Amino acid sequence: PYTVDEEIHLDGFSASGTFSSRFAFLHPTEVQSFSAGGGGAAPLPFNSRDDRTLPYPIGTADYEDWTGRSFDRDAWTAIDQFIYVGEDDQPLPDTDQTGYYPISVRYQDTAEAVYGQNRVTERLPVTRSVYDEVDANAEFMIYEGVGHRITPQMRRDTTGFHRRTSDAQHALFDFSVQCSAEQLPVGTPLTV
Repeated sequence: PYTVDEEIHLDGFSASGTFSSRFAFLHPTEVQSFSAGGGGAAPLPFNSRDDRTLPYPIGTADYEDWTGRSFDRDAWTAIDQFIYVGEDDQPLPDTDQTGYYPISVRYQDTAEAVYGQNRVTERLPVTRSVYDEVDANAEFMIYEGVGHRITPQMRRDTTGFHRRTSDAQHALFDFSVQCSAEQLPVGTPLTV
């Protein structure tokens, strides 16, 4: 009895956010919307930029090799996108080896030349600029005073974004259980 979207909705933060944006890039006709936080850099819909070849996951230069089809820019720009970072989420390789995200292990030099190193002051503005240039249906947000974590406000905003971009009825839940193994041993059923 419920209306259900034909395409999927994705939400992720950090590595999961990278997965969301890359999955949507590889399968644009299958995705209605995605939200991706804590990364700043998402794939760009070009084969090259500033005389630099952009292989996947940076761009589309070898897209057909990965997918067996050409990149459908119209389908991709139609996807509702919400991309966000915390203002204080700015690790750099020389100061925070564990928090710095390299974008592409295979093409790191190219990635840093295109996006820069800093998530907030370089990567997000580059991504936003390119997405604006191609009229991607994307929203961008920087959360003041937030590092590499998800806040209640981010949860409310991503949930609200997916509610706005969905025709589904009664199908969106923001559910988490925070319980230690001492309080609820692994394998114990939990009824909600």
